[in-house]
Amino acid sequence: MFALCDASVAEEVVSQLMSYLTSADFNIKEEMVLKIAILAERFAPDKKWYIDIILKLISTAGDFVSQDIVFRVIQIVSYEEELQEYAASMVFEELKNVQSPEILISVAGYILGEYGHLIDDKGCRLA
Repeated sequence: MFALCDASVAEEVVSQLMSYLTSADFNIKEEMVLKIAILAERFAPDKKWYIDIILKLISTAGDFVSQDIVFRVIQIVSYEEELQEYAASMVFEELKNVQSPEILISVAGYILGEYGHLIDDKGCRLA
């Protein structure tokens, strides 16, 4: 699927790969995560979709997400000023999940530390 993907089917392919990721064999999860991240970056219809996919990927795959993927999403958020508030809001929402993987917490630490002041403080409770 990865090799055949292009912009016209990328969203559907990424969606299908994300669906399969939860039940995939342990031995291929790390490679799947990398391929999903590459497709999401390469064929993103917009940067917000990319942020959504990567945060969902980090939440879903946890330990299978490499530091390279984390560094890349942080780099994109850092350089795209219009994404900073959105990324901070979305990472905050992801933290509301009861069992957030450690890698998500490290991403959230950076994004909220740098851009958390941009989000509206109404309703910002982890309750």
